[in-house]
Amino acid sequence: MNKRKYGEIDCDNFDKNVFRSFTTPEESDQWGNEIYGEWSKQYRSAVQSLSSLESGISYSINKDPLAYYCGYYYKKINKYLRNLSLDFGENLDLDEVKSASDILQFLLSFTPRLPENIIVYKIVSDDFINLLIEHNKSNPEEPFSEKGLLSTSLLIEGCTNGQTNDCGLENNLLKIFVPKGIHGIYIRSIEGLKRREYEFLMRPTLFLRPIAFPYWDDKRVNRIYEYELISLDTFDI
Repeated sequence: MNKRKYGEIDCDNFDKNVFRSFTTPEESDQWGNEIYGEWSKQYRSAVQSLSSLESGISYSINKDPLAYYCGYYYKKINKYLRNLSLDFGENLDLDEVKSASDILQFLLSFTPRLPENIIVYKIVSDDFINLLIEHNKSNPEEPFSEKGLLSTSLLIEGCTNGQTNDCGLENNLLKIFVPKGIHGIYIRSIEGLKRREYEFLMRPTLFLRPIAFPYWDDKRVNRIYEYELISLDTFDI
């Protein structure tokens, strides 16, 4: 039944025990500040310097790229990166969206590399889950390519509290196993961006491969989809 619905999944050749899981906000913040604190200070200093040059900056993205992304604009940026059609109003600032995606990808390529394997979480829509499932059924040997910036949470509570049906009627939860070596940033390590999601942001392009058949979590009322993250970042260290 599972294979018919989800396709072939190799559940036996992946060691989940070598991945760190975070359990408290304090643990997440301490870890994030230790690894990304210095980079975040340099970023905030650069942003403050740019604010004095506001008249020469074309788009607000250039003033504070990560704050820009963490607001409403993440939807526009990821639509653009995934080659999806922008709504009419979004098309009006297409040049700004293009600028945002370029700057963020460049910026994230200079963040510290992940020093250890970790587990992160992400709520996704029914449409996205269907894309993952159909891809695996059609191409079981080829991981799914995620072209957008990948916003995740170090804590499972960070992405399940307060969710609405906009994220899918079943509250589909990706449990993602991220290998060390990947470029990323813990958003809460940046002054002024102390978001409750405990967000860990990674640059595109990343690949997702299923490592277990989905299962239901009665406690959290989520269907859990476990995926291995694959990135070219890990091959050049």
